[in-house]
Amino acid sequence: MNKILLLISMLFVCILLNAQQTYIAESFSDSQMPPTGWTIDTHAGNWEISNTAQAGGSAPEGMLNWSPQFNGTTRLISPAIDLTGIENVALDFRYMLDHYDGTYTIGVATKSRSGNWNVVWQDNTPSTTPATSISVLINNGDVGANDFQLCIFFSGASYNLNYWCIDDIVLYQPMALDARMSQLTVPAYISQGSKEITGVVKNVGLDNLTSFDVNWNADGGEVFTTSFSGLDLSFGSGYDFTCNDLWNAPVGNHAFKVWVSNINGAGPDNNPGNDTINASIAVASQNVSMLPLFEEFTSSTCGPCANFNSTVFIPFCNAHPNEFSLIKYQMSWPAPGDPYYTEEGGVRRYFYGVNAVPTLFLQGNTAPMTTGGLTSALTQASDEPAFVSLGIQPTYSGNEVQIPLHILPYLTVNDMTIQIAVIEKITTENVGNNGETEFHHVMMKMVPDAEGLLLNFTDGVPFDSTFTVDMSTTFVEDMNDLQVVAFVQDNSNRRILQSAFADVLITGIEKSISNKVYIYPNPASSYVVVANAGNSNILLYDMLGNIVRKADAISENYRLNTAGLHQGAYFLKIIKGSTIQTLKVNIL
Repeated sequence: MNKILLLISMLFVCILLNAQQTYIAESFSDSQMPPTGWTIDTHAGNWEISNTAQAGGSAPEGMLNWSPQFNGTTRLISPAIDLTGIENVALDFRYMLDHYDGTYTIGVATKSRSGNWNVVWQDNTPSTTPATSISVLINNGDVGANDFQLCIFFSGASYNLNYWCIDDIVLYQPMALDARMSQLTVPAYISQGSKEITGVVKNVGLDNLTSFDVNWNADGGEVFTTSFSGLDLSFGSGYDFTCNDLWNAPVGNHAFKVWVSNINGAGPDNNPGNDTINASIAVASQNVSMLPLFEEFTSSTCGPCANFNSTVFIPFCNAHPNEFSLIKYQMSWPAPGDPYYTEEGGVRRYFYGVNAVPTLFLQGNTAPMTTGGLTSALTQASDEPAFVSLGIQPTYSGNEVQIPLHILPYLTVNDMTIQIAVIEKITTENVGNNGETEFHHVMMKMVPDAEGLLLNFTDGVPFDSTFTVDMSTTFVEDMNDLQVVAFVQDNSNRRILQSAFADVLITGIEKSISNKVYIYPNPASSYVVVANAGNSNILLYDMLGNIVRKADAISENYRLNTAGLHQGAYFLKIIKGSTIQTLKVNIL
């Protein structure tokens, strides 16, 4: 299905190209740094192409990395442009800033006639900034020259930066009256029921916006209109709108359209091509609780990693047990790198565009790295609805891990990626030079690999599969200390739809009650007999970890009723005093 962010990104560039004089339209789509015709004045090794979309456009994008470390100024410089006779130009670009510490300046400058650089936009009090778009009106003395150039620049100590992602650089001649439907903020996946229609209208014209109408419809049906007046929006200003009429949002996939009209009470503006956004929105049949996912990129050779883990993240994890899933990818730098680095961890690194450690992600987005920020972010992520149920019950025998996976989606969407990671909860043999002596939740193997499994979901249609992986060639220290984390991710926007985790149990035994305890028939239909387990308590779990049958103080050769259970794999836990035995049951 079409994704809102991708569609908006396409509109952001393409509309400008078709509607007005455009001098630069750089989306880094040729995966070349610097792009054709562009130059970099100093520290070119810090600029690169990243196969990510963290700036809010679409992959690939440009990125400035902190390493190699420098203290100075670096500029990504455009080709020279002939602006003879032009009085005003406008610049749009997207960026995402992952801030580490301290101060530095990011900005845009222009020059002409071999003169000095003149700053037209800057931020010298940086902080971590999620994907955002910037619009700058440029009418300084460089405009009108036949050799106009602009640059994207960084000035300061690069160590204070993690990375700066940039995309969709567009330089164009603005029109007098131009309201852009900049963003529809209704998510691509939502639960059913009454929903507000929200978004952003942005002024990209020379005249101030004083009023406009926002219109919307779903599936080509009735058009709803809300008028907004009493405004005074100058160039580059955005207006967050909420429409008066609610959308009932019935279950299913819907073609949604929202557009701006009646600009300043004068009807269409000078550029109707950027007035409309079309999107596909999937409405789920039900929702369940979300188990958020943290992913940390770290290394035993990274000093800041040791400090972050010991003072912030480990205490945070201890304060929130079982409230989230967690995977840590050990990286190959700073040199000599973590001994437990794997190429699969590298794949996840490049997927996210990670170029500094420690870096932490929550639900596919960069996470704050303070205790207060993490607490707030976890609460917000946990409150989000999930539209997928996910269950795992992994076991092992020898060096082989079996991972039965059950997925039940509550919406119909395509191209969802299933990721499975086998992790070790504590490792001690990958000690490096940063002072850490043990490492938690270390990824050992991605199953089937780090690319994951691509699936199409149909509402209410389950997916069941069992994955088998040999851990003998991994860095596993103790097979009794393994855990499996599974998650569903939309690769187009990195959104995590759901996660789950479970400890890996040895097949047939946690703590043996008796080697004579057994069950039959297996596979079962209407019942299963639990033999030689008299006076035990029993619990039957489904793949989602729900207890579906239980009995206390059972008799010898107890018959457990399984009639009415769905076909699939279940786990029977037999408890007698302090001893526990777990057996797998297949229901036909």
